[in-house]
Amino acid sequence: MFKKSPPESLQTFPAQPQKLKEIQAFVSQACLKTPLSAKDLKSIQLAVEEVCTNVIRHSYLFSPGKISITVQISRDSIALTIADQGPQFDPTEMPDRTLVQYMKTERRGGLGIQLVKKIMDQVEYRYENGENQLKLVKRFSNVPNEPVSGTKRMPLRTRLIWVSFLLLFIIASASYSYLAKRIENSITTRALRSAAEMVQTLARNSSEPLSAGDDLTLSNLVHSFSLGREIAYLYILDTSRTIWATAKDPTRVLSRWDPPRELDKTRIEPQRYYVSEIGEIYHLSAPIHLSQKRIGAVQIGIPVHSIAREVRGAKKELALISFLLLIGGWIGIYFLSGLATKPMQELKEKIHLVQETGEVSQVTQEKNEVGQILNALAEATVKIKQSQKASSQKEQVKRETELADEIRQALLPKEIPQIKNAQIASLYKVAREIGGDYFDFVWVDENYLGIAVADIAGKGVSASLVMSAIRTALRLQARQNQDPAAVLEKIDSFIAAEMPKGMFVTMFYAILDLQTKEMKCASAGHTPGLVYRLAENKLIRLNPKGLPLGLTFSVSGQKRDSLTFQMAEGDLLVLYTDGVTECLNPQGEQFGLNRLTEFLQTNGHLNSDLIAKSLDQKLLEFSGRAEPKDDITLVIFKQLTESEAANSEQKKRLARLFENDQFDLKQACQELKISLSSYRKYRARKERAQKAALADRAKSLNGDSTNLLPGIRERLSKMIGQHPEYGPVRLTRELASILSSKEPQVARKLVYGELLNLKLATSKSRYEYILRTKGDLKPKWAEAYEKLSSEDQRASIIYELEQEMIKRRSLAANAIDSDTSSSASNDQILDGSTRIESQSKSEGMVALSKEAGP
Repeated sequence: MFKKSPPESLQTFPAQPQKLKEIQAFVSQACLKTPLSAKDLKSIQLAVEEVCTNVIRHSYLFSPGKISITVQISRDSIALTIADQGPQFDPTEMPDRTLVQYMKTERRGGLGIQLVKKIMDQVEYRYENGENQLKLVKRFSNVPNEPVSGTKRMPLRTRLIWVSFLLLFIIASASYSYLAKRIENSITTRALRSAAEMVQTLARNSSEPLSAGDDLTLSNLVHSFSLGREIAYLYILDTSRTIWATAKDPTRVLSRWDPPRELDKTRIEPQRYYVSEIGEIYHLSAPIHLSQKRIGAVQIGIPVHSIAREVRGAKKELALISFLLLIGGWIGIYFLSGLATKPMQELKEKIHLVQETGEVSQVTQEKNEVGQILNALAEATVKIKQSQKASSQKEQVKRETELADEIRQALLPKEIPQIKNAQIASLYKVAREIGGDYFDFVWVDENYLGIAVADIAGKGVSASLVMSAIRTALRLQARQNQDPAAVLEKIDSFIAAEMPKGMFVTMFYAILDLQTKEMKCASAGHTPGLVYRLAENKLIRLNPKGLPLGLTFSVSGQKRDSLTFQMAEGDLLVLYTDGVTECLNPQGEQFGLNRLTEFLQTNGHLNSDLIAKSLDQKLLEFSGRAEPKDDITLVIFKQLTESEAANSEQKKRLARLFENDQFDLKQACQELKISLSSYRKYRARKERAQKAALADRAKSLNGDSTNLLPGIRERLSKMIGQHPEYGPVRLTRELASILSSKEPQVARKLVYGELLNLKLATSKSRYEYILRTKGDLKPKWAEAYEKLSSEDQRASIIYELEQEMIKRRSLAANAIDSDTSSSASNDQILDGSTRIESQSKSEGMVALSKEAGP
């Protein structure tokens, strides 16, 4: 690997940081003897300084040492060998990584050797005589590059020949294995079939001699059939298994034959078993009949090795044929590869000629494929140069944007944490320019989860790099630290010195105790966090005091506060950036906190993922489907109720069956063990209940009420208390039977309307009415109520999943539809009055409760 040549110059330096300038001067003096440009000289000095710095820091960290530098100058390159006597370490084995990969793994170190590899043309390492030796080679630009020793690639034709031959060998081997197996099976089947025919023939010919007791004839038959065949044994037996004739041992005649224990006496087809003296044997038998009566049997054993010998012979012939075909194929590949690579070789020679002359026209006179390719290459080269000159600035901006986007994608979490009894969802939309919104999830320990949302005041690559610093600092400082304010303070001190001028970061950081449901939060000048309390239909604003991160000035007495809040079942934590509330409609109005409050109070009962998607659609409709001018970031944490947690697990299992919006209602019912008709009844009840709610509201507004007379209404209530299992039809019939002729008859429609008014339209609701009024149920009612409750719970899971599927499809359809007419009507609904109730400003909380409407 290393060429043996006398050193041009050699010098040894103490391994001390202050000696780096002397090392650079030595390298610079040696490079003056070469045709290297000033730029290449600076690059080599930088590479040598990086290597020597690493040696000083790592090889001689606890003890003094020396660094030897050998410079070798040849006709076409300069080689510098840096040697030290520290612990053995090969830097060339470190894997190459991109900037994005370093940010993903958050590892430090390793970029130096990558820089050296970029600068130098060749970097090699060896350990010899107790020394680490790193050889750096830089070739001169005016000398043609030569292949590096030991790394010369095979010519295209050689590679093509070997690859084709390898494929041919694999195909030939597979074909040989397949055919060999077929041959073995064929020969074995043929041998056994021949033996079976012989046994059957011998059995037919032996019937009369066996019945007459003619052992001589039987012996002649056995010997004639065994002549020329390799058999282990051949017996003719009577029904008592007495041997009348044998092909091997005449002394066994008239003795009793005991079959081996391995044989199944009831089977007629060939059986295989092992005998120590002979080996494996195929055993065949055939009964001897006379006048439809069984009088004996023929038993024969065929040695397996006799069949195997024939198989081996056939396989040898097959192997010889395969070998000859392989040789022929290799010869064919050799000549065909020459024909296939000849145009490529011509093209290579022409391109080399173009490199030497610089003129394409001199070598493109031919009209064949080579000439056409060179002409196309010349045209493409001219167009590329023209395009580069015209759009160099645009490309630079595009590259910066792509780099910023690549960094941003690497920094954002790739998956949402899956937490028992909780749901997390996120919404992240980038404005036209790559912005600085950021969110992350950090496991403080196994019981505490940190959620961070930040907004960097800047755009492009600079914002992405600040985002990288924020992410690194957060993940370093959040571990085992359950004080969010302290974490923000440490992040601030970590990034303040490196923050670009004019930039700062707002951030909201919450830590959730997954065991006790307690939340601690702190803010660095960020938009307030929101908690929607489902039980009270109230929104609570969390706004702890704190300055943004990265500000160079300080205010005396200004410290970041922490708030503690106890989450309850059904509560919703919403963290967002100002891109949500400052989203503008075509009239220039902001979406605002009031509309966000209204939305959360309307949709807070949904799962977190559906809330995020619905809000995304709401903002899209509000903005008139215009591109956002600011980044939109939202993180939702929902604490599930017990029933939601149980249903969530079943829904997850069920949802996995219906991916890609392919909802199979019948299969869903089968999974939850509920009949399709029962589910359809449940869905109809839900739809009727929704319509009844709207009708009730209309009646309340118009002053309408039921048309049932008070006396009839009392009898109906009494009948429900006595017979909650009665439905509307049965109740109507029973009422008609007890009403007098003077009282008006009651229509079933009126009875059903009264049941709706009383919220007793279903059997389950009537059983619950009995429980509320009487405290317990009769055994048969309790059994029916338990069955209905279980069935309704399972049906509700399917119903919710079906409604979510319908809503997702609706949201997808609305996203495609460019019609914005629906935004006006939605805005009218969202413009309902809301009020902000102050609640202990020192604690930083403001409760937002919706005013009660009619």
